[in-house]
Amino acid sequence: MIHSPTNGQAALPESLSDRVRSLRLSEHSRQPQSFPMIPWLAVFVLSIACSGLGYLAFFKPANVEEDAATPTKKAATEAAASGTALVSINKDGKVLEAKGYIVAVDSVQVSPKVGAMVKEIYFKEGDYIKENQLLAVIDATMYQLDYDRSAAQAQSAFQKYQKLLKTTEADLQLAAAELAEANVRVEQAKADIDFNRTESKQVRTKSSNELATSLTKVEQMKNRLEKLQASLPIEALIAKAEFEFAEADRKRIKTNLEDTKVLAPISGTVLTKEASKGGMINATFAKDLPTSLCKIADLSNMEVDLPIAERDISRIFQGQKCKLYAEAFQERIYDGYVSRIMPIGDRGRTSVAVRVKIILRPDEKQGSFLRPDMSAVVTFFKDRSDKAE
Repeated sequence: MIHSPTNGQAALPESLSDRVRSLRLSEHSRQPQSFPMIPWLAVFVLSIACSGLGYLAFFKPANVEEDAATPTKKAATEAAASGTALVSINKDGKVLEAKGYIVAVDSVQVSPKVGAMVKEIYFKEGDYIKENQLLAVIDATMYQLDYDRSAAQAQSAFQKYQKLLKTTEADLQLAAAELAEANVRVEQAKADIDFNRTESKQVRTKSSNELATSLTKVEQMKNRLEKLQASLPIEALIAKAEFEFAEADRKRIKTNLEDTKVLAPISGTVLTKEASKGGMINATFAKDLPTSLCKIADLSNMEVDLPIAERDISRIFQGQKCKLYAEAFQERIYDGYVSRIMPIGDRGRTSVAVRVKIILRPDEKQGSFLRPDMSAVVTFFKDRSDKAE
């Protein structure tokens, strides 16, 4: 017990027993306190429930009622890597869905057959070009000079050949005339013999000698004519060969000259432009020089190129009905069908390339929505398309 100071006196120190007594717990405080257990139990149960739901969400086993062909997690990963995703045959008849890229069936890399500076270009990207339409003009100065030279050489060789032919022809005509004259004499001699049968022996002998001379002349003319016909003079043969060589060279250079005007090989849309006016272009694949003018493709005839996993290729057949859309225009659905299944697989992707023909809408301008190299999603159905060729 502490005594408070009174009348200015100093406070007395507490005894040790009083200090120990003050540190003791009261009876009330020594009674054990009860903690509420219901909130803790609720937290524990909620934790167990959340764990169970998380397990079911991420590690749910395959449902035995699902189609046996539904891929496992590993198969789904492989399908995603190859661009395909399996689905079971549902009430709509869908058997497979795959992603691929649009390609033009007919596309041409337009390259000039001759090289020089590009003088004019008459197209740009996106233009529709008709077959044999003029695309560009290559500088023809050197080709024109070569053609003029070759044409002059061919003309000179031709005149030389014709001159020698005329000389030989004159010789042949002369020999033929002499042969005809000798034949006339033979006939005349025969007629004289027949006429002089009643004449004297001397007259008949003269007629016989004339006939023999005429027959000898005929044989000589025949031999000469045959020799002229069998062998032309060597100069004429050489002239003929020179003319033929010069004429062939003239035709070749004329073709090069005509090729300076580059024409479109097919009708289609210009996809890329690879040369410019004033630039050099080379047809011999020279380094650092372009070898083509542009790329043209017929956008009215397009397909989707799809890699189908090997385990799924058995679901695909020629003429199979398909629906597809470009990922850029998912609201526009197009009909299609399997047009080709490639005869070789892709070892690296364990897949087989399949082409699906796109049937464009009648009111759609080619190239307005579907373009080469755009991604597209194709759904395959179990039925055959009635539009398949």
